[in-house]
Amino acid sequence: MTVEDDVLGVEDDVLGFVCGAEGSADPVAATLSWLAGRELEIKQLSAEVLNAYREINLVHRFSEKLATLLETASVAEAVIAQACEMAKASQGSILLLNEQSGMFEPISSFQGDTASTHGFFTGGGLLGSIAAAGNAEIVSDFPADPRRSRNDPALTSMICDPLKMKDQIRGVLVILTRS
Repeated sequence: MTVEDDVLGVEDDVLGFVCGAEGSADPVAATLSWLAGRELEIKQLSAEVLNAYREINLVHRFSEKLATLLETASVAEAVIAQACEMAKASQGSILLLNEQSGMFEPISSFQGDTASTHGFFTGGGLLGSIAAAGNAEIVSDFPADPRRSRNDPALTSMICDPLKMKDQIRGVLVILTRS
């Protein structure tokens, strides 16, 4: 009986040798080399995913820092103006949650004063219902909506989009058409 040596390796690297009876070392070495190659691929993919995560995390941290440096009212006005233009709406407002009072209060508006969209509490009226649900809605027949309260502004139609930060509603973007 002869003993055969076969090389166990990945790419050009030798990881070891497989010794065994003639004809038995080849398949074992090939299988182990294939498994080592797969492990190397997984390690390389993991490194790429980790690098991508680091880049995304860097961009996220940068955007959070940038947001704290920008004036909220200026950013809000630019957002409202762009949204009204895209939706061909006549007015819009951004309302932010006042943590102390629990009320969404207007901070900026487009084509009107901030008083045109009154503050509201989560769950109160149509705007409050949409904010509580946390999902954007288009309301095409505002007067007929059963969630509407007497405190809601007089509108024909509306787009309401809750603004979330870290899975919590922090504000509401309201684009509207008045009667």
